[in-house]
Amino acid sequence: MKVREIMSSPVVTANENDSLEQCARKMLELRIDELPVVNDDGELTGFLSVTDFVAKKATVSFSRTEVLELFGQWFDRGEIEKTYKEAKRTTAREVMSSPVISIGPDKSVKEVFEKLAGAGIHSVVVVEDEKPVGLVSVSDFLKLIVR
Repeated sequence: MKVREIMSSPVVTANENDSLEQCARKMLELRIDELPVVNDDGELTGFLSVTDFVAKKATVSFSRTEVLELFGQWFDRGEIEKTYKEAKRTTAREVMSSPVISIGPDKSVKEVFEKLAGAGIHSVVVVEDEKPVGLVSVSDFLKLIVR
């Protein structure tokens, strides 16, 4: 079985110059958790997930001190609303994960399964000519059961 048989398509993308507000709005309106990010030529350059919008604990370099990090910046817990308001000026390029794990649509389902399992991620972008054409997430493997 090929990746194209289980991938979700067409894929919704964000431009790397879109604000995080635009990306969040798109994700909420379409009820999606992931956005491949493309450049002006439509080529895959990064990836945004809903987890990128949630604070993460980070350790300060050469220290044992833990801080909260959101959108690549440290923030004070008391100023979380301010941090989210400032995200309107932050672009997808500044926050996206890159490089992105991708796979071709004619690869085997086994290969995409190995990529997902090996990287500990929940989805892989399907690309043709460096442009996203689909997305395979863990839930797409349910299609293998119901066929």
